[in-house]
Order: sequence, then C-alpha cells, then structure tokens
Amino acid sequence: MVSLPRVLDGIGPIAADHDWFVVDQWGVLHDGHTAHPGAIDALRRLRQHGPVVLISNTSRRVATAEAVLARLGFDRDLYDACFTAGELAARWLAEHAASGPVRVHSLLGPPDAESLLHTVPVTLADSVADADVVLVAGTWRSARTDFDPALRRAAERGLPLLCANPDVRSIQPDGSFIWCPGAFAERYAAMGGAVVHFGKPKPALYEAARAVVGDRARGLAFGDSLAHDVRGARDAGIAIVLVTRGIHGPDLALGPHDRPRADRVAQLAHRYGTSVDFAISSFRW
Repeated sequence: MVSLPRVLDGIGPIAADHDWFVVDQWGVLHDGHTAHPGAIDALRRLRQHGPVVLISNTSRRVATAEAVLARLGFDRDLYDACFTAGELAARWLAEHAASGPVRVHSLLGPPDAESLLHTVPVTLADSVADADVVLVAGTWRSARTDFDPALRRAAERGLPLLCANPDVRSIQPDGSFIWCPGAFAERYAAMGGAVVHFGKPKPALYEAARAVVGDRARGLAFGDSLAHDVRGARDAGIAIVLVTRGIHGPDLALGPHDRPRADRVAQLAHRYGTSVDFAISSFRW
C-alpha cells in the first residue's frame, strides 16, 4: 500500500513537532535569481523552533553559496550553518593534492572565479588526455551528449569523474531545464567509468548538519527532489517535506502555487522507490 503524505498549506502547524531542520536551497528557498514568496519569513520563524542548517547540491563553495543567499535577502542570522556538495568536492581534491600533484580536467569548460577549484592546489588540464581526474561542476544548456567523446576517452583511461552536484537537471524561472553534473555522471557510469559523487543523497551533508545541531532527535528536512532530498533525508532518518513547486512541479502537473494532491505525490514517490511525510506547494509559514 502506498503511504499518503499529509498535505500542508504552511509549515507552521508542524514546526513545533520537530527540534532541528535541514533546508534545501534551490527550488525551496529560491530559483537562483529571486527568493520564493514567503521563504524568508518562513525561515525566520522556523529558526525559533530549533537550529536550521542549509544544505545544497550546488557545485559552488560555501562562501559563494552564502553570497548568493545574502544577495537574495537571506541574511546570515536566518540559519545556523550552510554546507554544499561543491565544498565537499573541493576538500576531496585538496586532500588528494596533499599527497602529490593532481591534474584536473574541467569537463564543462574553464572554471570561473567562483569555481570550487578556487584556492585548491591543483593543476588544470586542457583535455582528458593530460588529466588525472575529470571534474564536472556547473551547468550546461545544450545537449547532454555534447561531452560523450571526452567521457569515452576518460573511461578508456580509467580516470575517476568527480560529480560535484548529483542533480541531473535544474528548473529555471521560466520553467525550462538545464543539465547539472549528475546528468554527465550518469552517462559516464553507463560507459563503465568510475564516479565519485558528492552531495545528496549521500550522507555527508546530513552528517555535517547533525554535527552542528548536537543531540536532537526530531529532525525535519525540506526539499524538492525525490531522488536527492527525499531519499537523502529518508536514509538519514529525518522526516521530509516535499516542496512541489520545484523540480517535480511539471511531473505532478502543478503550477508554483497549486496545492499538491496526496495521491499523486505518493504515486510519484513510489516510482522513485521512496515515500514522503508531508507535501506543500511552497516553503511558507
């Protein structure tokens, strides 16, 4: 039997039932350009009930992610800590570089000033032929097959591919999608290549969050991805609220403000091999 989530009109009625919170960023708090209506107020009220940790599969470093949050109106006093997949990938590279030179080929193009490679002591390689590691960070708007030749060559050489963001696609403010690193990691794995994943649903971000909040048992997570946020929270033993205005809005035939239907959310979650405790159209109090 498929378990039906409780559909909420606001998070206020369930906040007091939990004592710490994990909140995804893109799709829950903002769309990368604008804060979602009510999200800043909801985050402020939520923190009155317990510590709030923001986690994200973005391939950006924490400092860059926090700068984006500040630009969108999410002041630093609204949350207790922030962790990103990009920061974890940077740490991995720094640890390996400490043992010897590491040559990194950035698959989606030269890294910019906000790249996770900033301050990491590695050497950039122009092609996979000269690399020790392939890094996938950032996003791509064209075909996900564009880099298949490079990926095949990397697989032939047995290079590890670092997936700095396990998300496969990201929804844009206009409703379109762009490819995220997870899309290319999937293709590389299908070619027989070895992939090192960072971010949700892997446990590291949740473990970092737990280390911040201390001895608290009643965690509640907010996310918009069944494959990453919901599965990750489930594996970490945290209750989960699915925000349906995010990545799965089109899958559920919902607009940003449409109230989700419990049966449709449950059926979609079942197809992903998981379940949802609560569903809400947007992150609001």
